[in-house]
This record gives sequence, C-alpha cells and structure tokens, in this order.
Amino acid sequence: MKRQIYYYLVLVLITLFVHSSCKESIEEIFLLPESSTVLFENSEKQNKLISFQTNASIVSATVPASEAEWCSVEIEEKTLRISVAQNPSLESRSTVVRLSADDKIDATIEVTQQGRVKSSTKRFNSFVIPAAINNIKNDIVGVVDNYMFTITLRTTDWIPNVKSLTANFDAVGTVYVADKIQESGQTPNSFLNELTYTVVAEDGTSVNYKVIGKGPMFTGLPVISVDIEGGLEVIEKTVKLPSTLNLVNTGNENWEKSNASISIRGRGNSTWSMPKKPYRIDFPSKTSMFGLPAAKKWVLLANYQDPTLLMNDIAFELGKRFGLQYNHSSIHAELFINGTYRGNYQLTEQNEIGEGRVNVDKNNGFLVELDQYYDEDYKFRSNYLNLPVMVIGPDLESEVGMTYIKDAFQAFENSLFESGFPNESFMQYCDIKSLIDYMLINEIVRNQELFHPKSTFCYKDVGSLIKWGPLWDFDWAFGYNESNKYFVKKDLLFYRGSSNTMTGSKFFNRFMEVPEFRKQYVARWKEMKPQVADIVNYIDDMSIKLTKSQQENFKISTAKPVTMNASYQELIEQMKTWLTERIAFLDQQFASF
Repeated sequence: MKRQIYYYLVLVLITLFVHSSCKESIEEIFLLPESSTVLFENSEKQNKLISFQTNASIVSATVPASEAEWCSVEIEEKTLRISVAQNPSLESRSTVVRLSADDKIDATIEVTQQGRVKSSTKRFNSFVIPAAINNIKNDIVGVVDNYMFTITLRTTDWIPNVKSLTANFDAVGTVYVADKIQESGQTPNSFLNELTYTVVAEDGTSVNYKVIGKGPMFTGLPVISVDIEGGLEVIEKTVKLPSTLNLVNTGNENWEKSNASISIRGRGNSTWSMPKKPYRIDFPSKTSMFGLPAAKKWVLLANYQDPTLLMNDIAFELGKRFGLQYNHSSIHAELFINGTYRGNYQLTEQNEIGEGRVNVDKNNGFLVELDQYYDEDYKFRSNYLNLPVMVIGPDLESEVGMTYIKDAFQAFENSLFESGFPNESFMQYCDIKSLIDYMLINEIVRNQELFHPKSTFCYKDVGSLIKWGPLWDFDWAFGYNESNKYFVKKDLLFYRGSSNTMTGSKFFNRFMEVPEFRKQYVARWKEMKPQVADIVNYIDDMSIKLTKSQQENFKISTAKPVTMNASYQELIEQMKTWLTERIAFLDQQFASF
C-alpha cells in the first residue's frame, strides 16, 4: 500500500512538472520562418503574411500610432498580415510591429518600405490663355499633342498684349521657358515669336513642347491695328476718320507704338473698287513706322489683284538693285481694323515731295504723275501726245504756279517731236540713266500700266534734269493677260517700230528710235542682268517669309482674288519660271537692238 501511494505521488509530481513546462512554452511566439525584418518595394498597396506558432490564449499585433496611416497589421489564427500603403515619398520609411502573447511583448518585426522611384513622366495635360486674366476677347485654348509635343493656339482676334500673355496649364513635371520656372496663371510670356516650353520630370529627363500659333497674330510679320472712332468703316477716299494706331513688332527693335493718334481714309483708283481696300494713314507729325523714314503720310497697299502678294515688292527690289534715287521702302504687315483681321498689307511710302521721300526743292522742283485718271487738282495735258500730267508736288495755290512745271515738261516733249528727230536733243532735258533704268525695270516685269499711261512718275530738282521714278503699281505686270491670269504674256513693251497706239506706249517707244539710247539701253541691261537673274532667290526668301501670312490672308473671302488660279506655291514657281524665261527672251531681243 505504501508503495502504491509512493508511485501515485511521483506520477502527480511528474504531471505537475510537465504541465508547468508546457505552460512556459505556450507563452512564447515562434515566427515561421524565423524573420525579424520585412522589406516592401514601393508600389501600390501591398500585403505580406508571417506565420507563427504559439499556444497563447490571446495574441495581438500593434504598430506605433504615428505609423498607422501607412502600415496596418491583422492576425488571422496563426498568421500575421502586414499591409502597407503606397509610399509617395522618394525616401524609404520604417516601423516596428510588436506581437504580444497574453499581453506580454514576445516578438518584434521591423518593417521597411522603399521610397518610390523618381518619375520619368513629363507632360502637359491642358493649356489655355484665359481671357479673364489677359484682357483679351476670347479664351485661346491650346490643343496639346503629347505625341508630337506641340501646343497649338488658334485665334483670329487682335491681341494687344501678345508679348505678355499668361497661360493656365496643368502639367506633370516642372515647367520652364528657357531657364525660368513657369507658374500656371502667374508667369507671362511673349507668344508673338516661336516659344518653347520645357517640362522636366523628377528623374531629370525633359521634353520640349513647341507652341504653334495659328492666326494673323502669329505669322511672324509685324502687326498694325487701327481702331476708328465710333467703330466706323472706311467707305470714302476723301473723308479722314480719326483713329488710334497700335504697332506690334516681331523683332527686338523698339518699333512699338501704342494708342497713336492718326486718321485713315481710302485711296487708289481701280484698286479702291476691289473687295480688299487700300488705305492711307496720316499722322499729325512726321512718324517712323517699323524703322522706315519718318513722314506724315503712309500707304497700305492691299495687293488684292496680286495672288503672290509680291509683285510690287519685287519691282521695288529691282529699283533698289538698279540704284534708283528715290525708291520705295516697304514692309509687309498684318492689318486689323476695329479688331477685325483685314489681311496682309504692304506698308510703304506715299509718293510725295519731302525729306525721306522725293526730296526736291519745294519751290522750284516738282513731282508729277502721268495717269489717265487725271484726278488731281492741278494738272495739264502735253501738246503732242496729250499726256495726262498731274502735279503731285509741290502744293500749289493756283494754276499760275504750274507754269515752270509745264514749261520744263513741255520742253522735254518738244525735243522728241522736233524736226530732224531721231536725235539726242532730249538728253539735255532728261536724265538718260534714270530713264533707262526705269524703262528696263518695267520691261523686265512687263508692266503694261505705262501703256495708258498710269502710275508713271518723274521729278525734277533745281538745276537738274528730269528723272524717272519712283516705281509704282505692278498688279498689271508679270505677264498679266487681262483675263485673270499672270505669267502668260511674254512680248516686249518697248521697241523701235512698235505699232501700239496707246499714249504711254507711243511716248516711251519714241526713245527707242534713237540709236545712242538703244546702245546705252542694251549696255545697261548687260551690266545689270546678273542682279536681275538673282531676283529668283529674293522671291524664294520672301515667299517663305510670307508662308503663314498668305495662308491667313487668303482665308478671307474679300482678300482672295479671282487671279488665284493655283496654289500659292505653284504661283511662286510660275513667277520664277516666267522671270527666268523672260531674262533669256530679253537677251535674245536686245541682241537685235
């Protein structure tokens, strides 16, 4: 019996020992596999599971409250779920997960999440120049192309502050223009010339967006804006309308003008009846426009009849190369009147006596125009050919003041019709070089306006001979056939024995009867032919300069002439071909002179 009691006591002691030993192991937590650290990459929300062993009645997991926004833990049976949110920072972040068995901290796990990789994304999502903050008529919404990396702006509105516009934009990355950081709705820029925005991603890579402006404000040409008082339209040539002028220049020169007082009226004869009207601008005092010599009076040529917009320009360039004393300077510009785009216009000088124009003595010199319209206040007709001679300058108070002008011109014409002609007596009245240059230039471009005559100018200073120029009005030149086609006619204008009975033709062909004149005429042609031939390069340069402008100009119904029977570039090629062939033709014809 004592032995049984002893064995029972031993059994109890063993049981108690075993039970006690098990209770100690139950309160421990064993990570499976053993891991005290967990590493997460940076991506969207992630989870990782950590298994553990324990027989504890209660197991809990916690993270510091300060880290709980991005790291959370959850226990499911004997599995720990660790969840992390995406890390928006470039820097890595860490925390500690604490596992407790029966409220006793028994294990810790260090959780580390990598920082995100620097983004390579760089793009515009939207781009707009809002009217509200730019004092313009309408919003200019940019079309963003993230494949070609362009932002296209399109407007036909007059934009007075085009050199200081502020854009609203949404972009991924840091936006620069040159080295200047751009703030949406804050940073102004000039949109008149080509503009490039650079978007730089976080990783330092970048992309350039080219801003493409489409519309008359973005052609690369200067801009002229005229606001007429009361919003009136120019409907007459004689009524001067008070107006305000603004100039916007594309270059760096300080040629801007703001709110200058002017008057505007119509001008021209046949050109005034055309849909696209020419204009004259008057300043109260001498004023330079875009660096041209200062004067009160300026002309805006519409060039409606001319589908190339270059015919007057080419003639002026030839005058420059020939060295005509008084030759027109000009510049192409976009014209707005009362905020409405009117097309490409050629700004040039008024034919008049004055400094920077035909600079002859206002008391004893003169400038006259041979023109069949015969519409000036002071005018006369010559004795032999009945030439219509109109006095452009000086300003006369009566017909008595015309006496010296009539006498000088009539003596010149008399020498052409005196007995014994042909002879060289007219050379004592007329500067032969200027006459030859004037006739050659008109012959090169085949300007049949001289036949009538129309727009034919000559002048005389004190103590000098009569000289010819300035050149004017070439929309019936360049092979025009009077049936809405250019580059057709190829025949000579001036030659000995011409049967043309028009007054102007009879006058100029009279010189061709004189052998010495023909000799000098041909010699001058040979001298100048290389510069004449080079004019095709000038045409190329100018047509490129007008590429955008001509597109905008011919979109206007009243600016597209009936003579435009091919594309602009096709007409430019036709012009170059016609001139090249004409040079060869003149060479052939002059060989027989």
